[in-house]
Amino acid sequence: MRLLAEPACPACGDKQGLSLREPGPPPVELLECDACGGFWLDGAVFQALVERARREPPAPLPARLERPPLLDGPRTPPRAYRSCPRCGAVMRRQNYAQKSGVVLDVCEKHGAWFDLEELDRLLRWVHAGGEAGPKAEVRDAQWQELRRRARQRQANEPPEPPWYETLSDSRWIPWAYFAARLLFTLLAKR
Repeated sequence: MRLLAEPACPACGDKQGLSLREPGPPPVELLECDACGGFWLDGAVFQALVERARREPPAPLPARLERPPLLDGPRTPPRAYRSCPRCGAVMRRQNYAQKSGVVLDVCEKHGAWFDLEELDRLLRWVHAGGEAGPKAEVRDAQWQELRRRARQRQANEPPEPPWYETLSDSRWIPWAYFAARLLFTLLAKR
């Protein structure tokens, strides 16, 4: 996959280019959009920032990366999937660590796109210990509660029939027919 010569903003589209910025000490180098305030970080730079946030509180973003003046008006809704500014491939949307609440647009080969304020929120979450999850005693209490509920359910419910007996149930016939038709259609296109 070739790299794009003039990277475009994944949020704004082809109408807006990205500018190279160096807001902090190496290895911090990013591509920033002056229109929407979003920016692109290479994977290695992002990992270095996360490692730094685990050890020390994240520094506030430089004034250059704060809300741009062009955002005073109404914002356009974000596109569901965005293109990587480096290679043009469609990026995958991912909730960082499956629980941070910060949904990133990630290119597996090149890095991640951060909308305005997403990196700051994410680094503060990492520094607060969000990656570690609940403490051991909380996990143990939750596990005990789940086991208690499972035992209570088992005591109150009749045992489930074996899987092959549920296949004779008429509820499965439309789904089986649909699955067979879908499989046949997909194989016929090859």
